[in-house]
Amino acid sequence: NGWTIFYWAWWIAWAPFVGQFVARVSKGRSIREFILAVSLLPSGFSLIWIAIYGGAAFNLNTISGGAIEAAVGADYTTALYALLQQLPLYGITSILAIFLIVVCFVGAANSATYVLAMLTSGGDMDPDKKLRGGWGIAQGLITIMLILVGGTSALKALQTASIVAAFPYMLVMLVMCFSIFKALTADYAETQLLMNKTGFNDIGSSQAPVADVQE
Repeated sequence: NGWTIFYWAWWIAWAPFVGQFVARVSKGRSIREFILAVSLLPSGFSLIWIAIYGGAAFNLNTISGGAIEAAVGADYTTALYALLQQLPLYGITSILAIFLIVVCFVGAANSATYVLAMLTSGGDMDPDKKLRGGWGIAQGLITIMLILVGGTSALKALQTASIVAAFPYMLVMLVMCFSIFKALTADYAETQLLMNKTGFNDIGSSQAPVADVQE
């Protein structure tokens, strides 16, 4: 019933990890480049993906007499494969789908291990690889233990707990929004003053580095 709010809460729970990881890999980029690469391109790709495959799923579900809907009702994790079965080259696309899922998990795990290693090394922007590897092994072992002990229900309980624990961080994010607005306003005023002193009126080409704004 509240899928959208649940999704927002889930991303707030991920914000400390994703934010620090993206800030690290975006060091030296302009704000315009940051917004384009982090916000617009991923959301645009997701929009295209959902439009194509979502529309195809609705259409093929009608043609197949509800086969995709039945697959989702039985196990929603098989929905993508139920759709691909209705399309040509299923043997290739199913393997490609598994590969993309693995890449997604590896990317998320890599960002999590990097941030954990950075936080546990006193804020070192280039933490030791052994420390990162240790955190990666710890995450894997904890996940395996949860699955063996409590199954998927334990993972769902952990997800719910992480979302609840992330609620206070939402207040921190509101303060951060105000802080970045204040920083950008001060940067704009400083740049405008500099341009006036040097005789330039057009500051459109001046771009504040993301790292400077974050600092």
